[in-house]
Amino acid sequence: SQSTEGAYLYHGFHSDKDVRHEFVLGNKDKLINTSDYTVFDAREKHLVLIDEDSGKFITGKISREHAKRSMPIGQAKIFRKMWKKIQKMKSDVGRGKGRSGKNFGYKCFGYRRAMTDKHISRYAFKAKFKTAKYQDLRNDIESFISNVVASMERGVDIVYERFRDKLQHDLQNIQECTDLPFLSSSNRGKATQFSIGYKYWSKVHTDKDYFFTVLSGLSEKVGRDDDILFYFCFPQYKVKIPVRPRDVLLFNPLVPHSCSEPSSPETLIFSAYVSSKTVDCNTCDKLNVH
Repeated sequence: SQSTEGAYLYHGFHSDKDVRHEFVLGNKDKLINTSDYTVFDAREKHLVLIDEDSGKFITGKISREHAKRSMPIGQAKIFRKMWKKIQKMKSDVGRGKGRSGKNFGYKCFGYRRAMTDKHISRYAFKAKFKTAKYQDLRNDIESFISNVVASMERGVDIVYERFRDKLQHDLQNIQECTDLPFLSSSNRGKATQFSIGYKYWSKVHTDKDYFFTVLSGLSEKVGRDDDILFYFCFPQYKVKIPVRPRDVLLFNPLVPHSCSEPSSPETLIFSAYVSSKTVDCNTCDKLNVH
């Protein structure tokens, strides 16, 4: 079968010629059509994908109704307003050669540890916005992001509950091993980082994270509430998951994955996660979540 490593998975929202031109893909960039993938959706009920042979958790998507309750329409409206400010105040962050893909903006929030001196710091705002003049605005943005992370994590709690016996040890260890502040405004937080990709299309990759990732999406434009923004794909299983505005899913970042090309230029994809860089190297061996 065709190798998908480092490939761009293509759903077909637009012609492959148009997509190659818009995202400046070269002749060496591998583009794989996903028309033969199984669509894994969750409109009426929660769905979970498990590897039948190993029992490994791959992904879980909560029902559409539950997702809309998790991120209310009012929060989505504020997100769009905040995104305009975030674009001005935050520099883009690189994704690394293996995971880079294509994007027209990639912003990060949360806490990270410098690999040189292990110093803990936040992802910074641009220098001109670090002054006291912008303190209240910075606080408003970071407080809002904390609330968004709490909404996303609260949304997938029902998936955790379904696998409570299997994950209980991991849920406790994530609290012990991650000695950085959690982003969520809830006291049940897990993620230490949050990223927003604008018009983002990733290559097939894995993330060496230390816990499951929570993912969602939104459109800059109002009125696309039931439109599919992109598909989230697992090529090893030939499965793709449609992501609509405010959908929430949980996935295993050690399983090869990618998002398809976005259906429109206004698409935002965002995720909450625990990067390997944030976990103390002396305690990370306690984690056994994958």
